[in-house]
Amino acid sequence: MEKTNDQPTDTLSLMTSEQRQLEEKKAVHWYVMRAYKSEAKAESVLSQATELEFYMPKREVVRTYHGKKQVTRVPVIASLFFVKGRRIDIQPIKDSYPFIQYAMIGRGEERKFMTVPDKQMEDFIRVADSDGEKRFLMPDDVDLTKGTRVRIVSGAFSGLTATFVRVKGNRKRTIVVMLDNLLGVSVEISSDIIEKIKE
Repeated sequence: MEKTNDQPTDTLSLMTSEQRQLEEKKAVHWYVMRAYKSEAKAESVLSQATELEFYMPKREVVRTYHGKKQVTRVPVIASLFFVKGRRIDIQPIKDSYPFIQYAMIGRGEERKFMTVPDKQMEDFIRVADSDGEKRFLMPDDVDLTKGTRVRIVSGAFSGLTATFVRVKGNRKRTIVVMLDNLLGVSVEISSDIIEKIKE
């Protein structure tokens, strides 16, 4: 009797685990991805995938071609980009183009896909793609623990949440939107249009 009672429970546990994995594959996330030395090719491939949203942070640089200076846009971090969609839609593209890889965290059985929360990604894109001066930051460039979490209440960034902080090499106060342990972007802003977020 004990064996008969145990078997359905084990099967149910296995099915539940498989169902969870399937549901996760169907969930929409912003996935952190890499394309080693193939950013332009990845951009071309993913821009044609209508069911996916694709974003590659870029900055403007001045380069000289045949003696003439030109402003061009290059990736902020080589090979880094983000794809919003379901893993079951991303996987066929990844299988067809092996240079497109998921960024992972952890080791062994603890390895997980790196993702970015929707609101954090949306706020980052708003600042990164905005007009005017902005600065891209590495995690070590700023200590967010010394800043204040704020919400922008008016202007071009209305509704955006960020950290109001002082950045190295900049005497003025700025807001920073940081993608956890990856990349941040900062822009100067007036303290008149921010409100502190109560923890």
